[in-house]
Amino acid sequence: MVCGVNPCGPDGNQCSDFESVAPREPLEGGYYAGDWIPQLPTQLTDDQRLALLDWHPLFTGRCPNCEVTMLQTTPPRVHWDCGACGWMDDSV
Repeated sequence: MVCGVNPCGPDGNQCSDFESVAPREPLEGGYYAGDWIPQLPTQLTDDQRLALLDWHPLFTGRCPNCEVTMLQTTPPRVHWDCGACGWMDDSV
C-alpha cells in the first residue's frame, strides 16, 4: 500500500493530499489532534517555577503563610485564598 488515503498512489507526480509542512515556531510546544499547540511564554524563570512546587497550595495542600490545610475541590479551585489567615494567591 502506497498511501492510507490513496492506496493505489497519486494520479500524477505529486499527491494532492500531501501538504508540505515547514518547521513551526516556537520550537517548544506539541501537537494535539494534528494541530500545533505552542507553549506559551512564561514570565517565571525555571527556578521560580520549581519553587512553586514547594510552597503553592495547589501542590502542597496547605497555606504557605499559616500552614492550615486547604482542601482540594472538584472542579479544582482557581483562587487559593486562606480563610484562616487571609493569605491571598495573587498569581491569577
